Amino acid sequence: MEGEDPSKAIDDEIKRNQKDVVRSNGRLPKKTNGGIPDEIRFAGVRNNMDWDERSKVVEENIKQFTRSQYERMGIQVVN
Repeated sequence: MEGEDPSKAIDDEIKRNQKDVVRSNGRLPKKTNGGIPDEIRFAGVRNNMDWDERSKVVEENIKQFTRSQYERMGIQVVN
């Protein structure tokens, strides 16, 4: 950018960032980070489960809850 107006560099960076946002548009998180009731999060979890099995059940419950929340908002989940 030697000899050019520095505002052009800023504008170019903004354009690059906007393109990144457009490319990633349509990608929603598969799971939420909180606000899930325990009765939904731990549905199907038993005390005698090992950590890996328990973690998989909880993870799937979180994904299903998130999916249902999207559908309640009118967002069609196709995956």
